[in-house]
Amino acid sequence: MFHNKQNESMLSTFVLPISLVCLFALSALVLTFLGSESYKHIKANYDDTSEATVAVSYLSTKVRQNNRENAITVVHRADGDRLEILENIGDKAYRTVIYCQDGALYESTFSDGQPGGLEANAMRVADLDALRVRAEGSRLLNFEVTGKNGTVHTFSQSVVGADSQEAGDAQ
Repeated sequence: MFHNKQNESMLSTFVLPISLVCLFALSALVLTFLGSESYKHIKANYDDTSEATVAVSYLSTKVRQNNRENAITVVHRADGDRLEILENIGDKAYRTVIYCQDGALYESTFSDGQPGGLEANAMRVADLDALRVRAEGSRLLNFEVTGKNGTVHTFSQSVVGADSQEAGDAQ
């Protein structure tokens, strides 16, 4: 009889607390694993949305900065739309081309007429799948930005004057 009480005492003072600690550790591991999967999913969605938001903000700012007559041209090409901005500084003309290629939005600024200027001066702005720009008349630009997750962000920007060209018409 004394032996049974000793076993019960050992069970209640040693085995039961150890079992509870192990159960707590297992629960913590399972919750950590589930939480990390949720975090990865949330982080991926945030990154995709963030890149598209950066692109929308960037495009909107560029149009506002260069909103003057005959400065903005939308060029429609087989490989995607391009936004071209012509700026005169002193006696030199500079062209800025904003386009989407290989899953990223790029900006390239070079002297107007400089051969190879587009490729030589390209700077990555954001990760995007596609950029579409449409000029409605000469006073409104409609943008459609497609993020890496396929989400499409649209916005319109009022302009003083914009031109629209097909690729064959471009200079």
